[in-house]
Amino acid sequence: MPSIGVVVFGSCLSGQIAKRLAERDYTYVGALRHIRSDVLIEAASGNALTIEKKKAEIFIDSLGFHDEKAVHRLKDRLLQNTKEKLKSFVQSVKNADVVLFDNQYDLERPICNIEVDGEQHLVSNFVLNHPDVKCKKLGIMPESRFGLYNDLYSFILQINPKIKFVFIQYPVLEGERLEVTGRSQRVKRSLLTSTFRSSWQFSSIPLYKVDVEYAGKNINHFKPSVYDALAEVVDSLIKSGESPVGDVKFLSGFERHNGKTPYSALPDRQYWKPAVAEPYPLAITDLYRKKFDISIEDGVATCGSCFAQHIGKRLDRKGYNYLDVEPVPADLAKEKAKALGYGIYSARYGNVYTSRQLVQLFDRAFGALSFDEVWQDKAGRYVDPFRPNLCGEGYTSAAEVLEEQQKHLQNVRHMFETLDVFVFTMGVTETWINRQTGAVYPICPGVTAGTFDPNTYEFVNLDYATILDEMETFLSRLREVNPKAKVLLTVSPVPLTATAEERHVLLSTMASKSILRAVADQLYRRHAHVDYFPSYDIIMSPPFKSMFFKNNLRSIHEEGVDYVMSHFFAEHQLEGQPVLRDLTATGQETADEAKEEEDDEAFCDEAFLELERKTNQE
Repeated sequence: MPSIGVVVFGSCLSGQIAKRLAERDYTYVGALRHIRSDVLIEAASGNALTIEKKKAEIFIDSLGFHDEKAVHRLKDRLLQNTKEKLKSFVQSVKNADVVLFDNQYDLERPICNIEVDGEQHLVSNFVLNHPDVKCKKLGIMPESRFGLYNDLYSFILQINPKIKFVFIQYPVLEGERLEVTGRSQRVKRSLLTSTFRSSWQFSSIPLYKVDVEYAGKNINHFKPSVYDALAEVVDSLIKSGESPVGDVKFLSGFERHNGKTPYSALPDRQYWKPAVAEPYPLAITDLYRKKFDISIEDGVATCGSCFAQHIGKRLDRKGYNYLDVEPVPADLAKEKAKALGYGIYSARYGNVYTSRQLVQLFDRAFGALSFDEVWQDKAGRYVDPFRPNLCGEGYTSAAEVLEEQQKHLQNVRHMFETLDVFVFTMGVTETWINRQTGAVYPICPGVTAGTFDPNTYEFVNLDYATILDEMETFLSRLREVNPKAKVLLTVSPVPLTATAEERHVLLSTMASKSILRAVADQLYRRHAHVDYFPSYDIIMSPPFKSMFFKNNLRSIHEEGVDYVMSHFFAEHQLEGQPVLRDLTATGQETADEAKEEEDDEAFCDEAFLELERKTNQE
């Protein structure tokens, strides 16, 4: 029987287990040591582990250290962050049957940016205090990013689709005096990691619990019996898919530990009464913690339902590098420009309400999908069916529509290829499609343009699984053309104007928004480069008692948008701006800006449904 090849990604914990497996019928084929998971994911996108081995060695030698052990240690750490080491690891994964992974370095080790020959490199486990070295310490990996283990899993499967993946959560000690050992942060974060296990797509060993006497002289290491026991578990998981029954003790995230539960030391923000019920509603804080930074240089693009228009305007006003790949011509009046879709989003695609619309827009922009369908409005002029309300007075021929459409799609392609952050507001689940071509539209054919024919057009209410699959498709395709792209998801709090389902519109609204919120949560947990901003949650939650809605209970007051965005700007501070403290005063507009916003209501295709209802009643 051929030997089972094992590759290690992690700390000495995985290394010691692999060593014991090698004493059985396993072969140790390689390792990437002491690298944080988020750094490896960044490396897969070309943003980290990019330093060359020769340059790294020259860099260490240039520091002038005389302690040979110190030089050896520094070189070893930095060489784990090189192109050559990453290539070696990828080759090891190709040749292995199993990858062992632990998360010690995710729990407490910082990453940093170092500058070598004028180039910035994101490196793991290499924080250096030296007068000639620019080394910016970036901190430990936040709990909010534990969902990226699914990204790591996908990355490894792309290299070797047949490999088995075994994740070992770093052990905790029972009965230790945390104030003495100094491991309180690691223990707490180890327990929190366990709560994410239900969303992971791979085999995971729950927290291993050992008595203090099983710790070695160095609190970061354990006695041989601990590694022996864990090797037994890993061996059983690999060969049978089940953990052995015996003296091996495990903890789930909700079992008692040292007389306490994971709820014992939770901060106030995780309990309803102190976090929600007791504070004045507008004084509620800590609703959003960013997953990644957005710098003043990052190109930010917006897309989605009409609520995304509010986000884009405030990002632009705040000084972010807001992308506009189809800027308004200088000689075009403001009202005319808006009617043609200028300045609404980062490109003139109008409202993109659904996941299917988003995928279709991307595929059309890159030539993977095309339609020659053209609609006519009520005056007989030709319009673009994919943005029927942004064609002004229309065109004199179908050819003109298709020509303008191609120019627009070229700009959209450029936007996707160059953006750094893509903000997408998920709007609704209901949509209309062409039965023959599969084309999807922002509004039902016949409402403002085109002619409705039930034999041609079909109503579809997208379900959770479909939307999740379509959003995963979009994320994958965006990464293919723009590996550095990060995505910020929101869900629009604006209710449906009307529903094509045979039920009350309030029920359809709640169903639609709940599904979209669930999809956004899953994507946030799965991907390190996907963040979620809770605009929907803030507007719709009980403590705010619908205070942000206008009298129609659908449109959002400008003050409500300002309050929502205050939570965003409190986390995303551009360099040089003051740190925000008072959320009730954050992000407020000047009087002129507020008046402009009031006069400049967000453009919404759905509003035409209400207009059609009134017309039919007359």
